[in-house]
Amino acid sequence: MVSLFNDLYKSRSIILEITKRDFKNNYIGSNLGFIWTFIQPLVMSIIFWFVFTRALHAPFYDNMPFIIYLITGLFPWNFFSDTLSKSVNVYAHYSFIVKKMNFNISMLPVVKILSEIIIHLFFIIILYTIDLLNGIILYKFLVILVTDFLLLFCDDNVDNPN
Repeated sequence: MVSLFNDLYKSRSIILEITKRDFKNNYIGSNLGFIWTFIQPLVMSIIFWFVFTRALHAPFYDNMPFIIYLITGLFPWNFFSDTLSKSVNVYAHYSFIVKKMNFNISMLPVVKILSEIIIHLFFIIILYTIDLLNGIILYKFLVILVTDFLLLFCDDNVDNPN
């Protein structure tokens, strides 16, 4: 595991460059571009909020609006699902690099994770803005957030301790 982090640290300039290109390439062909990244989850949140509060009459918990509960779970779920779905196909997506260049291919999933972290940070800002507007300060959840990001980079290869 330590060698993985050492390799990633040594390749950080390549990782950051590929991450920038990946982030830009995700939005080149889209009409709304980067804005679509925000529109889709926000519209989905509004639809869920309407269905659960108006149609199903979901109760408030601890005098907290339901939308806060909803987006507190929905935004991290979107991050997780987008990261997982894009990381599964990362080697096929970058096959032209894998075939032509000699480098550590373990950095390709990290590129996708970093690309999604950029987007997710904007959603975290939106979440905390909504929380602050409702008078809610979520310090203890920052610890969970940092832990979640660190767990994304853990290697589950227990067979090879080196």
